[in-house]
Amino acid sequence: MAIVVSKPLVKRSKLIVLSNTQFLYIALVCFVILPVLALIVLSPAFPSVWCQRFDMPEYEKAFGFKLGELQARGAEGDTYTALAVAAVDPLGAFDRSGVRVGDVPRMYHGLGDFCGDLAAAMEGRAVELRVYNVGEARDERDPWRRISLRLRSP
Repeated sequence: MAIVVSKPLVKRSKLIVLSNTQFLYIALVCFVILPVLALIVLSPAFPSVWCQRFDMPEYEKAFGFKLGELQARGAEGDTYTALAVAAVDPLGAFDRSGVRVGDVPRMYHGLGDFCGDLAAAMEGRAVELRVYNVGEARDERDPWRRISLRLRSP
């Protein structure tokens, strides 16, 4: 008795065959471009980095201040570095609003929050900043002050 092998009922499809160039393009997209885009979009630090590099110089000029790192003393006497207002132009919007050297703006999610407030103020909207001063933060009372900020039209 002979064994008869029949053809399968389901037809097998052919595999896709790529040229070397096509394979290289797909590999580049999958292993380089997509991960870089994912890092940019999903990284929580990206708005802060973007703000500090590209937006902050314009805001500093428009509002009359310089942002920088200042040393502050904590409640226990230890020191830490805070991103704070390092200089205020006496004729600028920050000075008119009551912002002082050493004021640290409240930023829940990084510098991007502060940039968002400044962008709204540049559009003419009234913005309330919450700041504390590094020289006064050691006091027992609540160090946070509210400052209304609006950029005057030139």
